[in-house]
Amino acid sequence: MTIQSDPKHLLFVPMHFWGHARPLAVLAVRIVRMRPVVITFCTGSKFYDRTKVEIYNELGQGEEELLKRIRMLRIEEGSEIFDPAVYRDNFLAAWGKLCSGQSVEAESVDGTPQLINIFDLPLSAVVIDAYSVEIYDALHEQRLKSSVPLHLNLYSWCPVATSVVVALYRQNLLPIAESIAAREGLSLHEVAVAMLGSPKGNVIESPCLPAMYDYEFEPQAFSFPSQLLSRIFVKAANAFGSMDGMITFDAADYHPEATVAIREFLAQRDIKGFYAGPLIVNKARSTSPRRDGKRPEELLKFMDKQLKERGQNSILYVSFGSLFWPTDPAKVVAVFEVLMQQNVPLVRFLLRF
Repeated sequence: MTIQSDPKHLLFVPMHFWGHARPLAVLAVRIVRMRPVVITFCTGSKFYDRTKVEIYNELGQGEEELLKRIRMLRIEEGSEIFDPAVYRDNFLAAWGKLCSGQSVEAESVDGTPQLINIFDLPLSAVVIDAYSVEIYDALHEQRLKSSVPLHLNLYSWCPVATSVVVALYRQNLLPIAESIAAREGLSLHEVAVAMLGSPKGNVIESPCLPAMYDYEFEPQAFSFPSQLLSRIFVKAANAFGSMDGMITFDAADYHPEATVAIREFLAQRDIKGFYAGPLIVNKARSTSPRRDGKRPEELLKFMDKQLKERGQNSILYVSFGSLFWPTDPAKVVAVFEVLMQQNVPLVRFLLRF
């Protein structure tokens, strides 16, 4: 494909979580495959090489030329995995250089050195992880305070099921928290901790899910660092008042009720919504074995065998990810004991580090 003289330029800013960066890497390949677009892809240092592998795995035969249009910008994320402060500060430092006309060093996925300069190739849009509330707020404030129109289009990257967005983030908690803080003479942090620090046993009604208690949305009972409650979570829904669009890794056909609900929610706010999922690589290359050393073909053969011997719905797959292991292991053990008593053939853990 021949690139036009003025291709669109997209900046992707996923959070430094593998589950957030991985599907966006797949989406980057699919976008440059469809359109003459250049993508600058920010990624944390720890996942830099794995992001490259994921991009390579999505490529089809003869598509290596696409690699030149995906440029990798390494962002140091620090050692505190849940706190995005270091990642935020390092990104904003690079962003400041770009906005002042300086070039920032990067490289194409194929290793070709690149210089990013948004004066030479202006940005068409910035896609920011929904968890990166502080980065989004900084860029939105910049375009509000600019003396000249910036034409800076901000899109939210939503790497969670849209049913959760509909259930938990339809209401903007920030003005409520600010009002309480002003009335009671408290800090925003104190109010955010009181509101979000622990489940209250409240029933949450949603147009696309059964009525659920608030604690049912977090079965691992995981506690985030308290400072994140006021810096991120109480502000999470505030961006719906200013974003230009939202992109989700969800699939529209997976949960039709959620699709209808989120589209109505976005339309009421004049926000463009895009379902990009499922964002799973089309095939895994033989050079990318699983972490347990088994090739995808071996795992498929095993599951095919179970299907033949035991029938449909006989395998249970459990994925805890890399961060949210249940805080009470005894409950996990109790569940697995029952499963073993019922002779469930496969309980699989997916741990990402």
